[in-house]
Amino acid sequence: MLERVAEFINRYNMLARGQAVGVAVSGGADSVCLLHVLAELAPHWALRLVVLHLNHGLRGEESDQDEAFVKQLAASLGLNCLARRVDVGLLRRMTGDNLEQAARAARREFFLDCMRQAGLGRVALGHTRSDQAETVLLRLMRGSGPEGLAGILPVTQEGFIRPLLGVERAEVEQYLRDRNIAWREDSTNRDLALARNRIRHQVLPVLLRDFNPALVGALARYAELAQTENDFWKCRIERLARRLLERRPPAVLVRADRLAGLPAAVGRRLVRYILEKIKGDLRRIEFEHVEQILRLAAEKSGHGRLQVPDVEVIRSFNWLRIVRLDQVRPPQPYSLNLDVPAELVLEGGLRLVVSVAEWNGEPGGLDLDRVPRPLVVRNWRPGDRYRPAGRDRAVLIKKMFQEQKIPLWERSGWPVLTGGDLIVWSRQFGPAAEYAAAPGCRRVIRLEVSDINTNC
Repeated sequence: MLERVAEFINRYNMLARGQAVGVAVSGGADSVCLLHVLAELAPHWALRLVVLHLNHGLRGEESDQDEAFVKQLAASLGLNCLARRVDVGLLRRMTGDNLEQAARAARREFFLDCMRQAGLGRVALGHTRSDQAETVLLRLMRGSGPEGLAGILPVTQEGFIRPLLGVERAEVEQYLRDRNIAWREDSTNRDLALARNRIRHQVLPVLLRDFNPALVGALARYAELAQTENDFWKCRIERLARRLLERRPPAVLVRADRLAGLPAAVGRRLVRYILEKIKGDLRRIEFEHVEQILRLAAEKSGHGRLQVPDVEVIRSFNWLRIVRLDQVRPPQPYSLNLDVPAELVLEGGLRLVVSVAEWNGEPGGLDLDRVPRPLVVRNWRPGDRYRPAGRDRAVLIKKMFQEQKIPLWERSGWPVLTGGDLIVWSRQFGPAAEYAAAPGCRRVIRLEVSDINTNC
């Protein structure tokens, strides 16, 4: 056991010499075994171990007894123990998550807090190869894609490691029995109302008996294959995202034709990448949600809108805008008096720079001496019209939006400059013909608009 775990740790570069490592111990067999194994291996890497225990408060006195057991175990090994109590039932009601999700989120927060406060470089978790097989089987039955079928990762970006992921649960329990090491039994592990327990106690035993006695290993190997495939795709999709995506906080933009033109496997992964960036996770995102977005991108023209869990997707002309639902807000009108020169930050994350200079004959500016006053910068309003330089008659700005294929979400905050009651300039469409710089102009007003937070 020790040699196999040490080899697994080295294979995935889980530990560095002299590192402080938190060991998550619930009191169950897996975590107790993990603690004893790491305690024996600690001198090899000169590790400083700290025991971590979260009391979920779900089983009353039984939970308290688990906490006392873990503290006593830590003391017997001469290790510090950091423990915390949380009301997972309350968290569940506050977040709307199911019990497993709320408990998982509470543990993650606890471990990350311990890493910050105790200076831990890693937190070791007790998942085994058996857990991996159950996870892959459960996700397969729920229709997960390749990312989900990668199962439990040996090492996460947050610094969580799983040294026992190459060891089956039966081996863990045998290791403890051989050494007369006690552990606690969690009564909820026998609750068949939980899907994972039905997989563990009902489904998997039948599959092992009647179909493949080596199924645990086969499922674990599948997860490993999926992990390496995902690692390859992750690098490729990140490069593709840098090329195709435009970040306009709080949204991400992508051209519909470019998304629709990707091979299906690439397009699906890019959509999932975008959704994860926007949401922070892929919870409740299903295959059909991804397909809906791809179908919206594949439409030949026009506008459309759809919602997937926590996310809104809008199609306007050849662009998709993807944003969290809680970041969607109605546009705020604005109207600002303008004294030139000036630099203003406008609604929608726009910066307007207004400068004055001697006219050098270049078109595009306003004649400082002829433009009417007062000058006011405001957002576009339905019905706005004027005659831009180069046109022979006044035209609705909305019509120019359509001509230039300006997406719907950019229009509400579109800056317009008025002089008195007249529109004298607007973004992209330029100065009004009546007030544009022309021969005889001495000084010119130039207006430049840029997006503050544009990045890819």
